[in-house]
Amino acid sequence: MSKNIPVGDALANLSPNDGDFIKSQSLFAIYSPSTGWKGSLTYLKAGEGYMLKTSLAQKFTYPEYLNQASNKMSNPNTGRIQGTDNEVLSNQYAQFPNTMSAIVKVPEGFENLAFYNETGQLRGNTTTENVNGTNLAFVTIYGNQPEKLIAYIGSGKDIQATKKSVSFSSDAILGSILDPIVIDWLEEKISVSPNPFQNELEIAIDAEESSTAKITINNMLNQVVYNDSFEIHSGANALKIHPNITSGIYILRVEIADKMVVQKIIKN
Repeated sequence: MSKNIPVGDALANLSPNDGDFIKSQSLFAIYSPSTGWKGSLTYLKAGEGYMLKTSLAQKFTYPEYLNQASNKMSNPNTGRIQGTDNEVLSNQYAQFPNTMSAIVKVPEGFENLAFYNETGQLRGNTTTENVNGTNLAFVTIYGNQPEKLIAYIGSGKDIQATKKSVSFSSDAILGSILDPIVIDWLEEKISVSPNPFQNELEIAIDAEESSTAKITINNMLNQVVYNDSFEIHSGANALKIHPNITSGIYILRVEIADKMVVQKIIKN
């Protein structure tokens, strides 16, 4: 290609099926019959490389008008379109040689999605877009070995952990536009006060039904410094805890059933 071309135009000679996929070093798009090509990759850039996966073996060439009919894939099912992949990655991702891709349905009211490993290292993040009325995130996840990655969702500067996790696998594609990974969110309303606190911390929970609330506090090294469980009932609950911890910044986790809320707290 001699210029940047929208993905749909560049792949016009392809006969795509649901789930067919193209990615660069940090972006990707996936095909659905109902929406066409959607994702974080919207243009193919001149001189850059892309990996294309199709469900059916077929010969692919760029449209003649792009003057690139000779740029064909070496493998009809999976291959790399010729060129050099020179996208600039942020420093936090540049160290990772491999990626995987995920299409995720994020709960209403949240527009940010991130994946962290169990030691708190960021492995991928993005914002959502509306696709046929569904709040979807097309996230590229970086890594170099199999490991558990936990999904975090947020709005603005706030981001909170969920119970959803995935295992990193190089070049894997998780979900699709028609069948995305779904992240459920805690329906209970939770507030923490005061924050910062001195000795006593109150956790107010407006619960939908009776259940058990597990309270965990981790320090910034991800070490558990407080852990307790409380029975809660439908309606308003006020849990008062007195964690014996030193002054500093901590991460408070409130788990109810299979869902979780995470909040940063400060001990004075």
